[in-house]
Amino acid sequence: MRLTPDTILGAQSYLNAIDERELNLRGLKIPVLEHLGATRDLNDSIDATDNDLRVLSGFGCLKRLKTLLVAKNRIKRINSSFGESAPNLTTLVLAQNEIDSFEALAALSQCSKLTYISLLDNPVTNRPNYRLWLIHRVPTLRVIDFRKVKDAERRAAAALFGTLADPSDAATAVLSGDDNADTHQAHPSINNALTDEERQKLERELEAATSLAEIERIERQLQMGYS
Repeated sequence: MRLTPDTILGAQSYLNAIDERELNLRGLKIPVLEHLGATRDLNDSIDATDNDLRVLSGFGCLKRLKTLLVAKNRIKRINSSFGESAPNLTTLVLAQNEIDSFEALAALSQCSKLTYISLLDNPVTNRPNYRLWLIHRVPTLRVIDFRKVKDAERRAAAALFGTLADPSDAATAVLSGDDNADTHQAHPSINNALTDEERQKLERELEAATSLAEIERIERQLQMGYS
C-alpha cells in the first residue's frame, strides 16, 4: 500500500523506551517513504520496519528526526537525496535488507551526524573491508553493527580509502562503479585481531548467551576473527 497523508495521520505516535517521540509505520508493506511532511516534523524517530522499501531516498526535510528504523525491508541502495531529508540523523538501522555493494552505501557521506548504524544480515557485510568503507564514508560513526569503531580501524580506513576530500584510487574506483577495486585487500594496519584470551572469552559468552541476537553477534565476531 502507498503511504498517504491519511495513513501517517492515523499512525500511532508515542514516547519510546529512550523518550523519543516515535511514529509507528511498521508492517504496512509501504514501497516508498513519502508524504512525511504530514508528520509536521514532530518525531524524533520513525519506525518503518517490515515494509517493502526498495530504495532509501529523500522524503522532505525532517530536521527533528534522529532515528530511522528500516530493518526487514528490501532496500538495495541509498540515494544521494537521503541525507538532505534527515540532516540530524544519528541512528540508522538497516538490518535484514538487500544491500550488496559498497557503492550503494556511498551516499551515507551526506549524513554528517550519523553515529550508530546497523547493516547486519545485508550481503555487503560479508565483503572484506566493509567496516573500513563505512568508516571512510561516514567519519562520525562510533558504532557499526553494535561494535565500537576502533582507532586502528580509522587509521586503516584512511590508509586504504583516503579521506572524503582526498579519496584514494580504490575509493575513487568504487565510486565510479568498480566495486571490487582493491577492496579485497585487508590493510596491514588493522591491529585488532582476536587474541587467544579474547576468543576464549567470546566462546564462554556464547555458551552463556540467552538470546538469538546475542548468539548471532558472538558467532559473527568469532567467524570474522577480530574484536
